[in-house]
Amino acid sequence: MSPENYASTAQRIALEHSPIEGHEISVFSADIGLVLRQLSGEESHSDLEANWQSLFSSPTGQIATEADGGLFAGGDANHVSETGEDDTREDDTGEDENGEDCESDGEIVELGLGSKFLVGHRLDSVGDSPLEFWPGNTALNQMNVGVVGDLGTGKTQLLKTLISELRRTTRETQGTPISFLIFDYKNDYSDQAFLDDVGGVVVSPSSIPLNVFALAGPYTRASAFKRAQAFTDVLGKIYAGIGPIQRNNLVETIMDLFQAKGGDSPLMHEVLSGYRQRVGAADSVVGVLNKFVLPEVFVEDASALQPFNDFLGDKVLVINLSELGGDSHTQNALVILMLDLYYEYMLSREKWPFVGEDPQIRKLNSFLLVDEATNIMQFEFPVLEKLLLQGRQYGLGVILASQYLSHFKVGSTNYGEILRSWFVHKVPHVTDAQLRMLSMPGATAANAARISSLNNHEAFYSSLNVEGEFIRGLPYFELGR
Repeated sequence: MSPENYASTAQRIALEHSPIEGHEISVFSADIGLVLRQLSGEESHSDLEANWQSLFSSPTGQIATEADGGLFAGGDANHVSETGEDDTREDDTGEDENGEDCESDGEIVELGLGSKFLVGHRLDSVGDSPLEFWPGNTALNQMNVGVVGDLGTGKTQLLKTLISELRRTTRETQGTPISFLIFDYKNDYSDQAFLDDVGGVVVSPSSIPLNVFALAGPYTRASAFKRAQAFTDVLGKIYAGIGPIQRNNLVETIMDLFQAKGGDSPLMHEVLSGYRQRVGAADSVVGVLNKFVLPEVFVEDASALQPFNDFLGDKVLVINLSELGGDSHTQNALVILMLDLYYEYMLSREKWPFVGEDPQIRKLNSFLLVDEATNIMQFEFPVLEKLLLQGRQYGLGVILASQYLSHFKVGSTNYGEILRSWFVHKVPHVTDAQLRMLSMPGATAANAARISSLNNHEAFYSSLNVEGEFIRGLPYFELGR
């Protein structure tokens, strides 16, 4: 819309409606013009006028004022969003409240307090006592979250709240929402209403347009060997019967294919074919590769491949592992193979500068959720620990959910030490020593005893500014979306 059309449309609407008390027609017209500019990115000239009138008109047909909850209530037109809520956008200087520019996709927004939202209310409080999760504050050293709970205790409902609210708050404070990669073992995140709310897409383990042998940079023998070795290690740890001879044959097969293709990455079915030619007979490696090739878990057409960045985009991507049936080995192998690609994706994210001092606010890029995370924690793959330790540099957080606290300590790896926020629902046989070992230093024996008798949706919550409080968590169905 041209500036002349902004002005003429704004003036006509102003003349046709009663102005807000204290506003001259010209001022009121200018206010309307500001909002028309904000709406114009997505709507036609005629739709702008209709949208303005529907948003700003009260049931009586008059312009909605502060008294009847209109869009000018408690603010000005410069803070009006398309939904009619306070959008806390930048002022004309393009700077945030700390004098910093925050731009996303060409739109200047005010980072404000960053991502911060309600997660529940204290159980032991007189009156309402809300508690929040604040991943946007750098005082929360790591954004990683542990969610624990026996079956039917409200764990999944809370996880859906975290996903939805992280998406909403980052969209509002950053201009675009964070991406989310979810590994769903039990088909808990595929209902259409939830997907519509969070901008989610379900990916079946069939013809996935990714190449797990793709290199992050240009081909070198060293980078090809690293990729071949990592793939072989995944199969060797998860599947039984793959010994050192088979591992060596598999690595050499992959290396030869890289060279034969002039440095291009081989595909899974090519690796299977090359391995068969090398060994001359079926063995345990052939059996494992067939689990990926015969059902075409990964696409075989090279022209259909996508870079991981395009595959994930800014969506909530749900990998529906339940479609692999009871094959837990292939489920777990698929998760680890995709985590390697996600780690490289993380390294390509922009390291946004922090904003402000007290509080100092960070911008978020992405979150990873692994439900039933014991399935992969048990193998102690380095990639998961690297994501947990390095994610904060790239605005990335990890949510690990499992049924028992004992799942977070595996061999020499204590995943709980790297999780700074916890929601512990009802689980049996909890000790205060377990809680303290898992980054909950304020936990007491009385806390541990109480956890085993919690009701559904109740949890022991620990995070920034919360040393350990019993809360009634906010289930997703109560968000009203």
